[in-house]
Amino acid sequence: MREAILGACLGAVTATGIQWLWTTWTRRKQECLESENDAEGPSDVEDRVLFFPFTGSTPCHATIAQRACHRPNCAHDHSPAHPTTLLYTTIKSSTTSLDIAMFTFSLAALKDEIVGLSRKGVRVRLIFDSEQLSAGGCVVADLLREGIQIRPGPQEFLFHHKFAVVDGRTLLSGSLNWTRAGIMGNYENVILSHRPSLVASFQSEFDRLWTLFDPSTS
Repeated sequence: MREAILGACLGAVTATGIQWLWTTWTRRKQECLESENDAEGPSDVEDRVLFFPFTGSTPCHATIAQRACHRPNCAHDHSPAHPTTLLYTTIKSSTTSLDIAMFTFSLAALKDEIVGLSRKGVRVRLIFDSEQLSAGGCVVADLLREGIQIRPGPQEFLFHHKFAVVDGRTLLSGSLNWTRAGIMGNYENVILSHRPSLVASFQSEFDRLWTLFDPSTS
């Protein structure tokens, strides 16, 4: 009888111990995962994907300019989450630096926004494909005349990057060239991310390329 009671007690203790170990391990695992997410930023908040062309209506110019639209019965999209609106407002949010690596660039409205940023004291740097300077509609020459720092990519190969780093904290990267065809016609994508490790990788690569294509060292 005593042996049976002792066995039952040991069984209860063992079951309790196993349950405690399982609960403790599960909680610790969750804490580790939450810690990693805090360090990197939660993916559903920090990362977004923009697809072009947008299947709905085109964005309202007032919304892009972050103003209220006063046109009655305006048929354009007024959502700040519209892909084109997000592209523009993310770039316009720059306060200290804007580094752009772009194969070709012909969006005049976006060029005007970048010129405006430069006039406000934002450091703007652009690397582009050297053959695109003579392409129709290319705005690189206009940016150069405005005093924007510009460096062409290699002569023998394409400079095919399409990314921008805003204030060293926000990344725009994907297949999209900054052209009307890219926004309105081609099937393109852009990842918008605030994830520190990802942004840092692209910032490091831009800085490396900026040094690589320095004409004073070639």
